[in-house]
Order: sequence, then C-alpha cells, then structure tokens
Amino acid sequence: MSDNQDICHSIETASRIETAVCCLINATNFSLLITCLFIQRRAFHRYFCITYGLFVICYGSFVIITEIATIAKFFGRLDIAGQVLFILTPMYYFILTVNLTCAIERLGATIFYETYEKRKPWLLLAVSWTVGATISYLLTANEIAGFASEVVQIWEYGGSFFSILISAGCIMVNVRQTIRIRGGKGTLTARYQLAENIRVTQLTLIFVFFDNALTIYDLLLMEIFGFKATFEMDQCLAGPFKYAIVHLPTLIIRYSLVFSIPTLSFVFNENLRRPLNQMFSWRSSKTQDFTQQRKLEFRNVVGGRVTSLASQEAYFDQLLLQWQKDE
Repeated sequence: MSDNQDICHSIETASRIETAVCCLINATNFSLLITCLFIQRRAFHRYFCITYGLFVICYGSFVIITEIATIAKFFGRLDIAGQVLFILTPMYYFILTVNLTCAIERLGATIFYETYEKRKPWLLLAVSWTVGATISYLLTANEIAGFASEVVQIWEYGGSFFSILISAGCIMVNVRQTIRIRGGKGTLTARYQLAENIRVTQLTLIFVFFDNALTIYDLLLMEIFGFKATFEMDQCLAGPFKYAIVHLPTLIIRYSLVFSIPTLSFVFNENLRRPLNQMFSWRSSKTQDFTQQRKLEFRNVVGGRVTSLASQEAYFDQLLLQWQKDE
C-alpha cells in the first residue's frame, strides 16, 4: 500500500502542476477576450454584450478560482482550497444556465431581426439571471444530497442539447433569410441585422458547443470510468497506473476544450480580433500589403464583394435609394 501511496502522491503532484499551467494559460486567454469585448462593446447589441460578457466572465472566473485552489494546495492550505473549490459548483451550474440564455437571446434576435436592434429587453435579462441563480442553487443542493443525481444529469444533458439545437438553428435560419432578401428585397436595417446575427451567433455557437462538449465529456468520464475530473486519492489508491493513464490525459483534453473557446472566438470574429492585433501588432508585412490592396475593395452588408468602380457606385446608389425608401 505504501508503494501505491508514493505513486499516487507523484500523480497528484503532476496533476497539480498540469492544472496550474493549463489554468494560467486559459486565464490569460479569457482575460484577453474580456478586455477585447469591453473595448469593442459598442460593436454588439447591448443585451448580447452583457449576456455574452457574463458568460466570458463566469468562465474566466472559474479558471482563475481553479488556479487559486491549486496554488493553495501546493502550499498545504487545504482549508483555503476547499473553501475556494466550493464556489465552483454553483458557478458551474450558473454557467450552464447562462449558456442556454445566450442561445435564447440569439433566437430572439433571429425572430425579431427587423426590430431587434432597437429593443431593450432589460426585464428579460433580470429574469434570466434570477432563474439562473435559482437553478444553480437548487442543483448545488441536489448535488450535495448525491453527486450527479438524476435531476442534475437531466438538466445538464437537456440544457446542452437545447442550447446547441437553438444556436445551430439560428445560424441556418439567418443564412436562409439573408439569401431570401438579397437584391434589395429587404430593408437595409433587416439586411444588416441578419448579417450581424450570423456573425454574433457564431460566437454563441462556439461557446455553447465547447461548453457542452466539456459537460458531456465530464459526464462520460463519470459514467465510463467512475472518475471525477479532479484528483481523488481514494480512486488512485484502488489502481494507480490505470488512474494515471486516464486522469492526466483527461486534464489536457478538458483544458484544451476550454482553451478553444476564446481562441476560436478571436479567429471567427474580426471585431474581437482587432484590439488584439493592435495590442500585440500581430499583423505581418504580408498582411499589411494585403490590407493596402483591399482599401478600394467594398463589400455589401451580407459579405458579397463589390468589385468594379461602376458596381461600387451602383451599389451605393442602391443603398441610398433603399435608405430613403425606409425612411
């Protein structure tokens, strides 16, 4: 048994180091995303910006709290680590609710795309946060009574399924609507809102997909191997080699999924990427030359290229007439 204990202590140390390094990287990544979102807050609808911002802040806080708990364990302050980790459970369930709220917000923007830009659904925002906090409290109490009980699993699976379904459906509907109103068939406001819906819903879908992938991954890990994502000494002592083979790669996969969220958000959204490029000057000379070549290139509201000078003039004349018609 002493040999197993020595092996498990080594596995625990490796697990803590791995967690500390991964959390530090992810905390930096989420901090950059939060900063860029704040800088570019006027580029998004206020309701989406607040809802999405809350999602990012919760995720970033989750990672930072995990980092603090890991550091506390390194210094033997298990009391502090236990108190800090206790916060993670209700926060995790609150994130699940905000996840679904983001998807529902995009559904509203898709249904009311012609008037959504002028809407200010503050009551809906307050209600959704209150419901999220209530559900978080109830699920936490349920977990204390029995980990991963049936109620918790139904909520996790159900919430994950509906948020992915809603987000994917919103993108397909917005693309179809955009194609339908091409050629001046819709108002300028409607065309702009549909194009914005597609870009913004991509952000929501990234968060929803990887957050749900993480949730499903944790549930499958529990169902198949009976292991939690965090290190458990009792489980390790029962079979240290099997535990090491499963647990250490599991951490890398989990934190890679988390790392993908802000990274892909920067990749797929130019508004979020722009402050990052300015802060770190990531543009190469080739990119600068390409930007110079595109100075005289115009694109319409749905992303189509307006190539020639004549077509550019015709395009802006059409927009002017459409704008006057809308007014």
